[in-house]
Amino acid sequence: MIKTHRLQKLNLLQQALLGHENLDEKLKKITEGVVEIFNADFCRIWLSMPGDRCDSGCIHANAKEKDKICRMRERCLHLIASSGRYTHIEGPHSRMPFGLYKLGRIAVGKITKFLTNDVVNDPQIMDHEWAKGLGLVSFAGYKLQDTNGEPIGVLALFSKQSITSEEDAMLEGLAGITAHVIQTMKAEGALKMERNKLINILESMEDGVYIVNQAYDIEYINPVIEREFGPIDGRKCYKYFHGRDEVCPWCKNQEVFAGKTVQWEWYSAKNNKTYDLLDTPLHNYNGSISKLEIFRDITGRKQAEEELENSLSLLRATLESTADGILVVNNDGKMVGLNQKFVDMWRIPESVIASHDDNQALVFVLEQLNDPEVFLGKVRELYLQPDAESFDVLEFKDGRFFERYSRPQRIGERNVGRVWSFRDVTERRQAEEELRFRSILLDSARDSIFVLDQEGRIIYANEAAYKDRGFTKEELIGKHIDEIDAPQYKEIVRQRMGKLLETGNIRIETAHLKKDGTLMDVEVDARVIESGGKKVIIGVVRDIGERKLTEEKIKHMAYHDHLTDLPNRVLFYDRLHQAILAGHRENEPVALMFLDMDRFKEINDTHGHHYGDLLLKQLGHRIRGILRESDTVARLGGDEFAVILPRIEIGGAIRTVEKIMEAIRTPFSLEKTQLSVTVSIGIAIFPDHGEDTHILLKKADAAMYAAKQSGSGFAVYGK
Repeated sequence: MIKTHRLQKLNLLQQALLGHENLDEKLKKITEGVVEIFNADFCRIWLSMPGDRCDSGCIHANAKEKDKICRMRERCLHLIASSGRYTHIEGPHSRMPFGLYKLGRIAVGKITKFLTNDVVNDPQIMDHEWAKGLGLVSFAGYKLQDTNGEPIGVLALFSKQSITSEEDAMLEGLAGITAHVIQTMKAEGALKMERNKLINILESMEDGVYIVNQAYDIEYINPVIEREFGPIDGRKCYKYFHGRDEVCPWCKNQEVFAGKTVQWEWYSAKNNKTYDLLDTPLHNYNGSISKLEIFRDITGRKQAEEELENSLSLLRATLESTADGILVVNNDGKMVGLNQKFVDMWRIPESVIASHDDNQALVFVLEQLNDPEVFLGKVRELYLQPDAESFDVLEFKDGRFFERYSRPQRIGERNVGRVWSFRDVTERRQAEEELRFRSILLDSARDSIFVLDQEGRIIYANEAAYKDRGFTKEELIGKHIDEIDAPQYKEIVRQRMGKLLETGNIRIETAHLKKDGTLMDVEVDARVIESGGKKVIIGVVRDIGERKLTEEKIKHMAYHDHLTDLPNRVLFYDRLHQAILAGHRENEPVALMFLDMDRFKEINDTHGHHYGDLLLKQLGHRIRGILRESDTVARLGGDEFAVILPRIEIGGAIRTVEKIMEAIRTPFSLEKTQLSVTVSIGIAIFPDHGEDTHILLKKADAAMYAAKQSGSGFAVYGK
């Protein structure tokens, strides 16, 4: 009956742990439950956490007996919850070392649990008189470990009655539940933090982003989506984006909820735009999966690509519709090879072809040309120079034009004749006029458009491409794209070009080198297409310099004080954290100063906030002028400043303070007013006064207030 009653209470406790309390509150419920269910005198839970009191009074770090000194200073057991006789979590037992005493040995896994029903005599219980005085009979301690078997804490209790094997099994099970609660809460906290970070990133993106759950409810839209499609107003995603009353048949949600990432294009009839959509699973802290979809507006790019494709399609059609006429003549003047296209192009009678006599064919050919003497002169010249190659254009009386190309025919090293190829370029000349018109259209595009061969050489560039970079068209055509890539991006671009030839398309941000040596930030959208049987690369390149400057300005504003342009509180905390990490790593001291202007409120009240602002700017400038390049001065707010001095001892810090105070003694010229001010400065030194930012900040602040109260100008913490 008692067992059933306890199991019921354990079930109720387990259900209570499903609530929304924080971890400390849930652990408190567990210790209270142990005291109630098992009639324990008191119960406590310790968790494995970073050591935080090793240099500030921890009895285990300063123990006199060598075998009781804590040596594992980076981590120890922190008392988080206590119920029963003792409810406090501060005091000598608030920190316990790993590997020492019964709790420490349980935590590191030397033993996974410890149970005794004779605490007043058991040698592993340290204070028998204390246990006897309280009437304690039993002690039980259980290791809390994660799914990998790594220790995360200890659950322990003392009782005035013996603990049965049945109770031991229940307590061991409760320890497992406790470990699961700890892991679950930490995992949920980490997921929530990552989700918040993600939302902050999404808010600043130029692309549109929205998140939808498995019930098609929109959980989030960023400002870009709201600007493009309006407020959600409680609508389902299919209603919001498509105006439908049911799920879209093309919807990718189920694929994403199954764990797939899907990329596709979508045209919105609402705003007449085309988007590149990237759908990816988003794992929530409660175990569910939502869909995160990124909208990239590619309307402009698609229009540019369509214009390019139209031009290149026309060029391909022109090239594919023209075949060469081929004639091969040996060294004896005999026609030894030709194709039907040659016969059709030159309209040579069948009888002449049957004779195989090149001289007969030559006579018939000359009758068709506008300038037969030039044609014949080139033929005679080539026969006198058997190894020469030649190219020219022939004009016919009937208005046709042929390109003529000739080269020697060789078998091994021996010259055995000559190959002639003729291409009817009459239609191409007409097409070239049309291409020139289309080139004008491309030249009117705002973005730069490049066409490259597979080796990366520029074979076409529109007007924006060469003018934006300061080149003439002739200077740009024929250059390798590597020649206009900024030096710091060359290797990355080479790698991405290799990937482009494999995947068919890339998008990359890089910088182009102008003719005058300056750089322009660009976004490149490139793809590989077939043109005339060959692969070419088309790149649409957008100038993003203005966007980059805006991003840099916003980034600077986020980390600097708007009045003094000094680092603000956010950047100050980051630099202090980095300085302390470097101090730990290099075993070097770091000085931290808090500086507060005396009677600043009186100055504001007497002279006005305008003069107060001028004074703050000049004060920050003077302090900055005293410091080293590696030092930091930041304005934390109001008239409060802070200074970080890496790699400096207390003596050097004091000398720096004296220089600052000497500089401040000179009156400040504020337009037509001269003002003299004094400051109070507090100094704290890492690691003498603290080993983390919180403690160091607290002690520097205390020193500053001590200096202000004493009127001494500055004070070092503790002196």
